[in-house]
Amino acid sequence: MLQSLRIQNYALIDSVQADFSDGMTSITGETGTGKSLLLGGLSLVLGKRADTTMVKDPNKKCIVEAYFDLKNLELNNFFDLNELDFENQTIIRREINQSGKSRMFVNDSPVRLSVLEELGEQLIDIHSQHKSQVLLREEQQLAFIDAYAQNEELLTDYTNTLRDYKKVESELKTLLEDYVLDENSLALNKHLLKELQNAKLHPDLKKHIQEELSEFTYAEDIKKAMANAINLIESESVGLGVKIIELQGQINILSEKSAKYGDLFNRINAIRTEVEDIGFELRGAIDGVEVDHSKIEDLDDQLSHLNHLETKHSVNSVEQLIERQNELEEKLLESQKQIERLESLKKQSRVLVGELESLALRLSTRRKETIPSIVNEIEGLLAQMGMKSTRLKIELSPEQEFTSSGRDAIKFLIQTNQGNKFMPLKKVVSGGELSRIMLAIKTVIAGFKNLPTIIFDEIDTGVSGKISVAIADVMKRLSKHMQVLTITHLPQVAAVSDNHYKVIKTEEPGSATTKLYELDFQERVDEIASMLSGKQITITAKEHALVLLNKN
Repeated sequence: MLQSLRIQNYALIDSVQADFSDGMTSITGETGTGKSLLLGGLSLVLGKRADTTMVKDPNKKCIVEAYFDLKNLELNNFFDLNELDFENQTIIRREINQSGKSRMFVNDSPVRLSVLEELGEQLIDIHSQHKSQVLLREEQQLAFIDAYAQNEELLTDYTNTLRDYKKVESELKTLLEDYVLDENSLALNKHLLKELQNAKLHPDLKKHIQEELSEFTYAEDIKKAMANAINLIESESVGLGVKIIELQGQINILSEKSAKYGDLFNRINAIRTEVEDIGFELRGAIDGVEVDHSKIEDLDDQLSHLNHLETKHSVNSVEQLIERQNELEEKLLESQKQIERLESLKKQSRVLVGELESLALRLSTRRKETIPSIVNEIEGLLAQMGMKSTRLKIELSPEQEFTSSGRDAIKFLIQTNQGNKFMPLKKVVSGGELSRIMLAIKTVIAGFKNLPTIIFDEIDTGVSGKISVAIADVMKRLSKHMQVLTITHLPQVAAVSDNHYKVIKTEEPGSATTKLYELDFQERVDEIASMLSGKQITITAKEHALVLLNKN
């Protein structure tokens, strides 16, 4: 609810302040006095773009400040999302300086214009004969139906499920994009890993292959050298073993002749034992040396394959090949996890789709059940406001995709005269008719939903008589549920208001100023009498004004 409005240095306004209460408030004044300036100033704190030419005195700031009571509007989440301090009484201030720079504040916290505009749409709903386009928007039409059907809890469940579904679908899309790339390389990675695993890699593999290959390659030379060595040791005529025995005999003679040569005998004896051991070892080893060309070929192939793997993976060692194998194992493990996550997300998506379909169907069913009652109430109010021949039709049709409010497409169709076709609202109604339809819808919905303050800007222009009385009655009925501000030329509307302000323009040579006054009861009598009879207030007009006021 708008509690207070202060405007300084705006257009013809030096300074205006007005305090508002709940119920219905009328603002009247002669044409050209500047009633629209009040809405222009108010629109600045609702997030509309500033026109610097509207700053009255360019040497001073233009300041608009509005106080709102938010306790019934459920805006805590909005304030949290935008990191603003929520207060039941919230102050919005807009400043425009001499250079045209604009600053916006909510509870003294600076905000962007887009945030202020979004907040403003939830605080004030302004309607004029040319600005009731909100009714033409499909999402608003569905919102009206849902408010009447009291679908709030069902819509909350649907919205939360849709949010979860979109989150799952978003992750699923991202994973599928990545998976397409992985799928193309998955087979290659598996092949590369299997190839490395089959190689049975270990850090000394290449060294062992090279040593074994060297031994098989030179087997004949090794065997021949072994045979020669054995022959040198064991030959009966010139073998090293025979010669050592002969040497041992001579040294033995020396040691027998002189004790000082005893050590030489022991040393020769040790040499004899060592040579015999070498011979024994060579005889054992020579049988194990094979000349196997197939083994050489196999080892050569192993070494070539190892070198090929190093080249293939752009590495320089077996150790790096092992690192590459570990990397491939990790990649494939991650791919497996990704596949499992994909399957999990697909399952979640199917479950959420089922839940969404169920919730959307329940929403659609409740809407269809509600529509006849809505149509009857709106048509009744329209007939009361002079649109007796007007018929309303609300059609729902299924959508293929899930929208923010279900799977219903909605059409508000209207028939202005019997026999005419039902046509979309925007094609067949005037601004005044559209405003009255909006007034009727708001009146019907207000009993079921807390609505923001509504301002009617001369929507009653061009009507009179019983219709004006009916419009006044409907506005009064609406004000029982929400704050209603109306700029009006109709005395019937002004008379039923709980509060009454008058806009006056004073002119002096070279300047004009718009001011706003709250009228007391006697001033209201005079103002309504003036609206009835013109500038010359008659006794009859005053009596009629009193009758209208006493009906309130």
